[in-house]
Amino acid sequence: GVREYWIIWPDTQKAAVYMLDGDMCPTIYGFDSCIPVGIWNGRHSVNMAAIYEHIRFIYDVPEEDE
Repeated sequence: GVREYWIIWPDTQKAAVYMLDGDMCPTIYGFDSCIPVGIWNGRHSVNMAAIYEHIRFIYDVPEEDE
């Protein structure tokens, strides 16, 4: 079974983390956070800002010339 899952919204720079062995309400993080990995008791984390820097070109919309 799945103990933890994440839903990522790059366009709004948010992540919802569900821990299935506890409360069913997710914890919401911004991409300015290092998100702790719950199944490893928070000993490891994911730096969302660093990851987003590598994929931001997908979501950045160039401004149109007038």
